[in-house]
Amino acid sequence: MYAALSGEGKLVYASQVAGLVGEGHWFCPRCHRPLKLRSGRRVRPHFVHTDGVCGQTKLSKRQVMESERHQAAKRLLGQTFQAQGERVNLEYYLPSSGQFADLYLPQRQWVAEYQQSVISDQLLANRQADYQALGQTVVWLLSADVLRGKFKTRWKQTCLYYAPSWGYYWLALDVEGACLVQDFQLPLVYSRLSYTYQSRTLLLRTLSQQAWQADCLAYGAWLGPRACHCREGQVASRVRSHLVAGHQSYWRQLYQEGIQVGDLPAWCLQGRYQVLVSSEPGWVWLAYQAAFLKEVREANQGFTGQDWLIFHENLVKADKLHFAPTPLLGEKGRARLLPEICQSFLRLWQWQGHIAFDRDWELYRVVS
Repeated sequence: MYAALSGEGKLVYASQVAGLVGEGHWFCPRCHRPLKLRSGRRVRPHFVHTDGVCGQTKLSKRQVMESERHQAAKRLLGQTFQAQGERVNLEYYLPSSGQFADLYLPQRQWVAEYQQSVISDQLLANRQADYQALGQTVVWLLSADVLRGKFKTRWKQTCLYYAPSWGYYWLALDVEGACLVQDFQLPLVYSRLSYTYQSRTLLLRTLSQQAWQADCLAYGAWLGPRACHCREGQVASRVRSHLVAGHQSYWRQLYQEGIQVGDLPAWCLQGRYQVLVSSEPGWVWLAYQAAFLKEVREANQGFTGQDWLIFHENLVKADKLHFAPTPLLGEKGRARLLPEICQSFLRLWQWQGHIAFDRDWELYRVVS
């Protein structure tokens, strides 16, 4: 690891003490066991446990070692808020929660965490709950590299935020660019062949010149927004090969319920649809929906938006469809997930010409 506590309880970095004469006394910030400093011509300065094991938790080497970028991120955030006249504590130990906050503003009870490495959704949820129990506002910042990568990942699902003005969004810190990046109006249902969201940036030097606002999204100096049009992959030309590639369990699950995947409209598979917060691929959702629409058509009936929502709620309750953990969403954001997903799929089936809305009866009817 690159950071340790000195004998006086202050946080120090290996690069700062590597050249000092004499051996100091260093301790692990997590388990408080003794550490020793290692450095050399070909060895980057770092601390290691004297017995080789962290006593508090079994962390991977990647999780324990703090990168230079992480250090730079904390310095950048600290300088930004110091320029606003704030009293800033970096890597501040909160004894009541046992956590070290990357940046803590004691006058505001405000915490910022730059989470460059991937941690479990349970660990993030626990830390979020600990901070909130202490009455602190906490903002989690992704690495900007994460936003530039694959659109749907388990880590990005974990770090999903929601606000009425911005919809579902991610917030990241670009250390090299010295700015915050917000990707927002994220589509909950999208095709990997073509999808769009909004993005904007906030230069931290402009943030330093503005009056304090606890909600960093409310500052008026954000640049943008700009529309981001993205594409991942190509049309799945062969339906069977598309299904066999890692999705056999879903195919068997649907087959056991009497749903023939081969009977789906071709676009359901070729469009490579995804649900941002679901572990199942989009075509599994579409297969269940196609079965629902088939029953409606055979009964020569229509259905309401509420019928459509209840159908999906029952699928989730029956563990046929699943949501990824989203500990940062809050109650409002989580409550809106399924209704928004249902509306997106309704629009998709309408756009593909399979259903139409009967305004006289205020019902959706299957037309093909």
